[in-house]
Amino acid sequence: MKSLETKQGLLSNSVEENELLRGRAIEELFRLIIHGEKDTVVPVETIRILENQIKNNTTIIYKNSGHSPMIEEPERFNDDVLKFLKGE
Repeated sequence: MKSLETKQGLLSNSVEENELLRGRAIEELFRLIIHGEKDTVVPVETIRILENQIKNNTTIIYKNSGHSPMIEEPERFNDDVLKFLKGE
């Protein structure tokens, strides 16, 4: 079995180890959470709990939106997504 030297040490190319690496990469991703304060389907309190459980997140709460901020405030939503992707 071929091995690969990394910062973490020596790794083989097994399926199990690839899955572990993939899991680590997912944990290190940055996430954008956009939510409407007036959402009656998923209360904003639920989002506050979620944002405390997820690493590397940016949370934006739209005060005038409900469950679909991407439809209710499309220009603002698109601007916020683009800013997030650009790292602003």
